[in-house]
Amino acid sequence: MKIIAAIFISFCIILVGGYFYLGDYLYAIAEKDIAIYLSLDGALNNTDQIGMLKSGSEVQIIKCHDVKHYIIPEVLTDSGEVGYINDRFKLRREKARYTFSGHKVFGCP
Repeated sequence: MKIIAAIFISFCIILVGGYFYLGDYLYAIAEKDIAIYLSLDGALNNTDQIGMLKSGSEVQIIKCHDVKHYIIPEVLTDSGEVGYINDRFKLRREKARYTFSGHKVFGCP
């Protein structure tokens, strides 16, 4: 019985800790029409374009890449593809709550 109680308490601690430290969702909002690139090198060299993000549209940032003088975000498009953007955008941060699913961003500005 003590083992079951210990497992239950551990599980509750994990859930409560996860609730308070889920991280944030981070979105890039295009200030103008910007290209979405297939690879990090494509974003650096303006090659391998896979789509466009229209002005005012947003995509979820799943990771940030530090490339010396600036940061290139890795994004998740509406179609589920992973791409990279390298142009002017605004950031929108949304507090994650009640779920462990989805992409959380750590280490982005």
